[in-house]
Amino acid sequence: SSGINAEYGDILHRKCSEAEAYATNHDGTQKKNTSILLGGCSFSTSQLTQRENLLNNLGHLPEKPKDRIAWRIDKKTKPTGWDLEWGLEEDSMLLIGVYEHGLGSWDKIISDAKLNLADKVFPSDSEGKPRQEHLQTRAEYLLKNLPKLTTKSPTKAPKKKEKREKKKKKEPDEDIREYFEEKPAKSKRTKRTKKKEEEEEEEPAEGKPAEAECSDVVFKKCKEMMRPVRKTLRMLENPKDDADTEEQLRQTKSHLLTIGQQIEKNCEGKSEEWVKEWTENLWVFVSQFTPIGSKQLKKLYNKAVRQSSESQTKTSKKRKR
Repeated sequence: SSGINAEYGDILHRKCSEAEAYATNHDGTQKKNTSILLGGCSFSTSQLTQRENLLNNLGHLPEKPKDRIAWRIDKKTKPTGWDLEWGLEEDSMLLIGVYEHGLGSWDKIISDAKLNLADKVFPSDSEGKPRQEHLQTRAEYLLKNLPKLTTKSPTKAPKKKEKREKKKKKEPDEDIREYFEEKPAKSKRTKRTKKKEEEEEEEPAEGKPAEAECSDVVFKKCKEMMRPVRKTLRMLENPKDDADTEEQLRQTKSHLLTIGQQIEKNCEGKSEEWVKEWTENLWVFVSQFTPIGSKQLKKLYNKAVRQSSESQTKTSKKRKR
């Protein structure tokens, strides 16, 4: 389950970064109330970013369990004003509990015998302090100020000196080939029935996760600009199942040449700033039709353009001979 949680965390982080990038005003300021959709739920990007920044401070705690349980805050914290005695020991145990069980998992943290917090928290129906909601406020305060509350760096195993071989940079083809060999879902968009496909023939990308990654205005504008190649987008979304990896790769390159040329056509006569912003927006839009990311799609398109140009040059030379 930890692997699944980590995967969901990565997805949330990526979507937050992309959504906030699209929600930036022309003067560089951030638009308010930006949100993303994931699994039918709406998340505030600002709240998620703040929570992620808080949890990143848990890196000040030791990684090894034995070292972690012996770790303590070594600077004075602000008093709680609670009905039960609460000091640095309890603050330290609270952070260790958050590290091991997660922020908000108060039942697990309280019942963890090694933390000794069971007798330090009142039941939820009690009027005494602290209750679980008070632990939330206290934990957020500690996480925010953790870099200032400890002077000892976390214990880490010494790194062995090893000669590291320089990693050979992967060609775009190699990365994309992996997608086909692993046989991922055909696209990031939700599955639709054949009847709905027919009804929405003129609306190939309506109501899809792209809306979670950019504002409605940007999404609709991308959709309109890419309307001339909507059939190609469908073919990119639904590659032939009986084709082998190399054939799927060839087909993808062919579709990307058509799609990329449409993107460049949309950028003709526009300012450099406009081209930079909308080229990125359009490739993200295209990425909703395939499990391949927008950056990889752009790299693959650029390589396909070079290969096509080289092929035409060779053909031209042969004809001259």
